[in-house]
Amino acid sequence: MRMDGKCEGHNFCIVLSKTDDIDPNATAKREGWPKKLKAIADLQAKVQEYDAAIKARKPMVDNLRKAKNDAKGDCEKKSIETKLKKLDKVKKRHTRDKKRWRAEIRNARGANFHYAIQARNPVLEKRILDHLRQRHATFLSHSPGASTGFAPTKIFPVSMKAYWGLREEENASLVEGFPTAAYTGIPALATWLRDVTIPYRERHVISLLSRYRELLGNVQTWSDNGCERNKVRLSTEQVKAEVLDPICSQLLHNLQSYDLTLKKQIAACDPLTNKQNALKQCVQHCNERVMRWVLKDPDNANSILRMHPLTFSAIVKRHGGEFLSRSGGGKQKYHWMEDMIPANVKINEKWDKQIKALTANLTKEFPDMKKYIMDRSGSFSAIKAEVRDLVSEALIDISRTSAQGHPNLTERMAEKWEPSFRLPQKEKPGKGVIKRRHERLMKHSAKNGNKIYRESVTGMEGELKAHFETSPATLEAAWRRGIERLRAQTFHVLLNKVDLQKQVRGTLMKWTILIMI
Repeated sequence: MRMDGKCEGHNFCIVLSKTDDIDPNATAKREGWPKKLKAIADLQAKVQEYDAAIKARKPMVDNLRKAKNDAKGDCEKKSIETKLKKLDKVKKRHTRDKKRWRAEIRNARGANFHYAIQARNPVLEKRILDHLRQRHATFLSHSPGASTGFAPTKIFPVSMKAYWGLREEENASLVEGFPTAAYTGIPALATWLRDVTIPYRERHVISLLSRYRELLGNVQTWSDNGCERNKVRLSTEQVKAEVLDPICSQLLHNLQSYDLTLKKQIAACDPLTNKQNALKQCVQHCNERVMRWVLKDPDNANSILRMHPLTFSAIVKRHGGEFLSRSGGGKQKYHWMEDMIPANVKINEKWDKQIKALTANLTKEFPDMKKYIMDRSGSFSAIKAEVRDLVSEALIDISRTSAQGHPNLTERMAEKWEPSFRLPQKEKPGKGVIKRRHERLMKHSAKNGNKIYRESVTGMEGELKAHFETSPATLEAAWRRGIERLRAQTFHVLLNKVDLQKQVRGTLMKWTILIMI
């Protein structure tokens, strides 16, 4: 895990369970908290004193009640009732004071419990990190050439007993020292789990959806009565030679021509060729991006319209994370910590151009099926989405964790930028607040940009070199997979549905078996 870079704060964590298992009194004595222990002891003494007083008055109250029953005159009874009322008032006052003092004792114990946990957790975290740091140093000493730096691991102290006790309605299940769920550590752990798993799951789900859309197109073609062989006056070989081959060959050529451009862009991003020049370009690009953060459309070089102050403040509060603005009646997505991938735009242009040519050729060859072909041409967009997903995944792999590359650069950049986003939030709202916040961010970029990129690049040599060598084959596989899917979908649209019916049923059968497993 250390060699692959997985043992880092955004991939790996340590959970310290049963933080409620601690003796607060022993911790208070060890940490030197005599005043806190004395305050609890004084309150307990008062409660015991009042308990003894109430117990001592009980025989007196019983004798007075008996005397009241035996009294013969009204005057004697009223005198006894007056004494009983006075004793009852004293009892109620003592009971009220006891209740207040017991609440104070409970709060003091809970505070001591909390302080004891807070005193112990940093000690445990330090010991664990020191142990991991020592293990890492040992690993480096026995691994010549390894250059992975030590990254502190996330540590989460939690108490499941306290967490479930707070969720139950009965107070008997509550654990001292944990007034709310936030103190149990479970919400923080759950947030961390979402942050480290959802981005990968989202990419996986989007890729699956593209494939399901393609299958849906096949199912619609299979179930549509418009797909009949007698409307196709060409054989399978003729359709392949006269319609598909020219279009698919041209599409593959266009994609491969862009493949060369994309490879050059990837190679230009390789910091191994010229580190100093690469770092200088990264810092310059970073400063330019930060200067345009205040604009409504930062990706448009001709845009001068500034974004709404509330939108800017919302993005700053999210530390440059994803934000969807709905100002002005429209929607615009911002994500300062993630540059848009220009490859998707190029793939759209080249793919859509050839699909229009393919649709035109099909309707020319088969005029009787023009409406049907136009209705089914939408299924080609699912194949394009799948190709885009494959290319995006290949580009993301360059900066992904494990042996394929350095840990995700977007997340690492976000971590290094986080302190700078805290400072603008401290600016009081008012006139010029956006300008002051923006100036703070630009100062941080100018002052720390070179350091941030240098630290991000350090230790990437081996991982990047290995992955840059695999990226051309990955891109070539993506282009060819798209062409194969396009050919298959076109045959499904034009030719006999019997083969397609078998294919769809076979796929559904595989799904059924997987679900049963």
